[in-house]
Amino acid sequence: MGGPAAGKASFRAGSRNVRRPSGFAHIGGKAKLMELIVILITWIASAVLCMIIAESKRRSDARWFFLGLFFGVFALILILALPSLEGRKALAYKTDKICQFCAQQIRAKAVVCPYCTRALDE
Repeated sequence: MGGPAAGKASFRAGSRNVRRPSGFAHIGGKAKLMELIVILITWIASAVLCMIIAESKRRSDARWFFLGLFFGVFALILILALPSLEGRKALAYKTDKICQFCAQQIRAKAVVCPYCTRALDE
């Protein structure tokens, strides 16, 4: 009788699924690709921002770049919450002094240099 062509015609006619034009078939794929691109750009931007903020806070910029790359926005929030290391280094310089004999950095209250074992002048 009609063979395979008749079967296809009756299947389409009885089907509840409406066939969309081929132009709409790829919209879902394009939307997913755009979503992936936006996520990737956000991830890289957070890594770069982590690096810039870490550098301004006297922290390792390369380490924070990779932390931002792996953890994204969470690393950005963390570096924003952390204090700057600039104040800590300034405090260390106030409490340390240089040995006059061996030029090593020692504690300010030291009486004998731990490196050259010489008595220090106060």
